[in-house]
Amino acid sequence: LLHEVGLGEFLRRLRRGRPRTAPAFDTVAAAPTIGRMLASAGLISAAVVGISSAIIGGAGAYAIASDPSVVAEMRKVLPLVAGTLALHASAVTIEGLLLARRDFGSLNNIYAAVAASLVGLYTLVRRTGAGLAGVWSVYIFFQLSRVMLFGWRAELWRPKILRLLWRPAGAAEAVEA
Repeated sequence: LLHEVGLGEFLRRLRRGRPRTAPAFDTVAAAPTIGRMLASAGLISAAVVGISSAIIGGAGAYAIASDPSVVAEMRKVLPLVAGTLALHASAVTIEGLLLARRDFGSLNNIYAAVAASLVGLYTLVRRTGAGLAGVWSVYIFFQLSRVMLFGWRAELWRPKILRLLWRPAGAAEAVEA
């Protein structure tokens, strides 16, 4: 995605000679819908994490790997894997909001910054011998940084938007502008 978004934005700017602005998007009006989408993504994540944890934590782990030492290692990193899976749905949901806004420049910049930090973190994991737990810790950072930075760019962290995200359907109209 980084390659597609980054290259696409670069080619558009090169062709037109000027940056492309994102169309107007009313985040306040969309907040209740966004909140329901994030709640749905959270529920789906919880189900996936629960099923994955049951499989890896139980006898099903041997269907993935027959070596007991591999299974033991999988079980050690299970909380990190679960955390990564739990954050992924929120990250792609908020990323979708930025794609809908056609905010390709911001996506490009965010992914460039995150990619640069990942290079440093993976280098640190290799040099310290942090192993599989270190790799999955970097995955947690990757997902958290996407959720936080995409949410910041989509203005989801503004107090008014936060209040609207979690209101029941129809209650958003009662909030003052």
